[in-house]
Amino acid sequence: MRKEGFNLRKWQSNSEIVIKEVAENKDLKKVQNDEEIKILGIQWNPKSDFFSFSVSLLEERCIYSKRDVLSEIARVFDSLGLLSPCIVFMKILLQELWKLNLE
Repeated sequence: MRKEGFNLRKWQSNSEIVIKEVAENKDLKKVQNDEEIKILGIQWNPKSDFFSFSVSLLEERCIYSKRDVLSEIARVFDSLGLLSPCIVFMKILLQELWKLNLE
């Protein structure tokens, strides 16, 4: 990638083969046993090779407006598009609220 001008910086891998091939790269960070890496709102566990997302729940109230629902949908940051099915479901829910003419 360096030949084409894409210099990788501060990156990680859980593949021993990749780590051995680029051992001279000083920006390669060794992955610790069960260390979770966080970037752009996504958590990655290299040992289990799973992605996870943190979401904050709405505060408990009796009444929510469509504006509240839309605000929560807009707060979800999904840089890789992995949460698209959930986001689409939330948008359909909001659309149903509009169709039912609820406040």
